Amino acid sequence: MEVLVRRQPNIRGKFVVVSNYGWCWNMALWLQEEGHEAVVYIHEPTYKHVAEGLVTKVDSLDEVLRTDFRREWILVADNIGMGRMLDEYRRQGWLVWGGSAWADRMEKDRQYAMRFFEYCGIKVPLTYTAQGTQDARQFLQKYPARWVLKPHDNKVQVYISEGVEDALEVLDWWESLGLSTMEIDVQQFIEGRNIDVELWFGNGFPFLPANYDIETKKFLVDDLGMTVGCMSSVCWFSYRTDVRVLQEVLFPFAQQVKRTRWTGPASINIMVEEDTNELYALELTPRIGYNAYYCLHHLKGSVGWGEIIWRMCHKETEELEVIEGLDETKFAVGIEVSIPPSPVEHPDKQFMKRLYEEIAKGVPLWVHEGRYPAHVHLCDVMKDEHGRLVCAGTNGIVAEVIAVDEDPHAALRKCAETVKMLKIPNKQARLRDALDDFDRYYPRWTKHGIVAPLYNVAHGIVSPSPLLLWGENSG
Repeated sequence: MEVLVRRQPNIRGKFVVVSNYGWCWNMALWLQEEGHEAVVYIHEPTYKHVAEGLVTKVDSLDEVLRTDFRREWILVADNIGMGRMLDEYRRQGWLVWGGSAWADRMEKDRQYAMRFFEYCGIKVPLTYTAQGTQDARQFLQKYPARWVLKPHDNKVQVYISEGVEDALEVLDWWESLGLSTMEIDVQQFIEGRNIDVELWFGNGFPFLPANYDIETKKFLVDDLGMTVGCMSSVCWFSYRTDVRVLQEVLFPFAQQVKRTRWTGPASINIMVEEDTNELYALELTPRIGYNAYYCLHHLKGSVGWGEIIWRMCHKETEELEVIEGLDETKFAVGIEVSIPPSPVEHPDKQFMKRLYEEIAKGVPLWVHEGRYPAHVHLCDVMKDEHGRLVCAGTNGIVAEVIAVDEDPHAALRKCAETVKMLKIPNKQARLRDALDDFDRYYPRWTKHGIVAPLYNVAHGIVSPSPLLLWGENSG
């Protein structure tokens, strides 16, 4: 099997960023900066004020598409949850990047995702899907050990137990929240560290390079506090394919995902066992990752998002296609900045909406791009009636701060200095130990060929041709 390397000639495309909550409205801004026509459509009515005054938005997706008889607009989904709607647009002949019923199910239905991984021949932790809290309780009492409780449909946060006693108490708590019938994956706890590894796909076929992301997910330093989406990230690209995470996980996955015709990103969260270095797939994220995509934005070099998305949407050949020009010589470090009540979560969405509106909405933000050592990307932000930047009051995550450097510690210092300079009331960020796990695991994993190291000619680290490596794996 051959590897295809090509560059799409300069295009001036038309893109609609389709979002449930406006979480990656920046994608439209980046596309506009590249010279494309780009707008944002926010699907949920109570979130339509996000990014007001900061990017071009439309109230109705159909109004944008109704007169486009040539099907020139490309729909770019930034999250799951809109799969059926986006699949219908595909059936009508529109090009869609991200978002599908399959992607919704892969992220929300953990049991389905585990079965898919097993079908691909990928190792997964021992997992029992409990049909409610009582079923989970009986399983824990029958098999006392250390387990991880993973609710389906992301209704509450994953809980990593210390043993049976605290796991049973968490089940009691979830019952008190009215979640007794919620499906829960009771999953074997594996001692080790996880890493997210992502490939991009076009109509079911993969692209290089892969990108790597080591995240901190606890709100406070020393891994204390709530589990959140991501407090900090260390990201890098690599064109190398002779590494275990690709050969044992991503490439077997790619061989089976072709039948789904998936177009967009697919990141697999992989646990590397501490003693044996065995790899286990934990979950799939078939969407933009926060805050990794803000990091990747500053690593893509001269290649535009418009070209990347266009090529994925138009890919029809099975070759492992290479997108040249993405920077594999530097690390990007990203730090999330929030304000209270973030990161508070609750299954009652109306309660959450009122809480964030009352506490966070309208908080003034004095953010002036160009004055900081690192890049600042606004998130849950809007302009008020006076043209001032304020928090939009949906999740309290007001900014992602990104820096790029060959030395990740230098990048972190730029991020930390920038966070301290931001004039944001009650700002919150995790800075001190953002690189602790990276420092511990990256040297070991690269030494043993588990993940790809940063490309560095001076240190003899090079990117071999992926030609035979993908061909051998795919048979």
